[in-house]
Amino acid sequence: LWLTFFITPFHYTDCFSVRQIGYGGRMLNERNIVTHGGARFQTNHVLRMLRHRGYTGYMIAKENTSGFIPELQIVEESIYEDAMAIVEQRKKENEQRRSVAQSSYNKTLLAGNLYCAHCGTRMSGFWHKDRYRLADGTVKEVMAPKYNCYAKGLKVRPCDGQQLYKAEIVDEIVEGIAKDIFAMISRMPKDPTIEAQLKKNIQNKENLLRELDAKLQSAKKELELYEAQIIKCIEGKSKLSEATLARMISRAEDSVAVYEKEIEKARMDKQNQKDTAAQIEDFYKEFKGWADEYESAALERRRVILSQLFSRIEIGRGYEVKVEIAMSYKQFLNLSENSQTGNRTVA
Repeated sequence: LWLTFFITPFHYTDCFSVRQIGYGGRMLNERNIVTHGGARFQTNHVLRMLRHRGYTGYMIAKENTSGFIPELQIVEESIYEDAMAIVEQRKKENEQRRSVAQSSYNKTLLAGNLYCAHCGTRMSGFWHKDRYRLADGTVKEVMAPKYNCYAKGLKVRPCDGQQLYKAEIVDEIVEGIAKDIFAMISRMPKDPTIEAQLKKNIQNKENLLRELDAKLQSAKKELELYEAQIIKCIEGKSKLSEATLARMISRAEDSVAVYEKEIEKARMDKQNQKDTAAQIEDFYKEFKGWADEYESAALERRRVILSQLFSRIEIGRGYEVKVEIAMSYKQFLNLSENSQTGNRTVA
């Protein structure tokens, strides 16, 4: 049953829109394939089947899961996890953090992950009719895909950017950035120096954590010292006035809060580096796979690749494009912060 559905002409990680799931159900019904209960397939049947982790090579009974059984695997675990991430993003409650198109039938490349650089609104992709008056006076109409800032068009929030951008131009710029990255990966053999650099980064984070912790402990002792002066101040035995003491305590509290925040960030950065180091082989294989397939991939597949590579893409006046590489891939690539070339900014 799964194999029958899996060979349909759309990629597994692109199949989680209502329209496509409905198409999958119709396809099964047209082939007179029924559920184990003998019923016709409905949307919920197809979605339940696609979400079933058992097809990745496990026997699952209620809360119990077996070990991995290669003979049962139909879908690779990594593909299954990518698909689950997409279906989660397409839920209505996750609208604000979605980075993929709501529907895989949208014919623009960056739908779902393109934002206005001026007001932060998610850009919508659609086909727009342009009219041109030719020299002989006739009017020519041309349909072309464009990205639209609806906040600008409907004036729902202040925006000093453009309302419409030609999709062809934006897509070419973004794909150019992606292809540069893929070309770099294709030229770069899996080198031990990459892992060595990650280990060095982890060590640097550990050193930073020690320095910050020392500063935090010093700030806490300073705060305790000032707080101990409160009783003396009340008893009239302190050389410090209440106002002076209050200012000193406030500054010490601010220092403690700042160091605690910096320590938390440094810990997260260290963990990200460790995660990247642990997955270095997987990242390398994934990048190589993207580089090899991108040129010949269908629009839907290229859209998925770009949404995984770039966590956010912004477009501004004059077609100034800024892309944010997903953190794990950014660490792997070891790109410099905010490196800029022409009208492209990579962060």
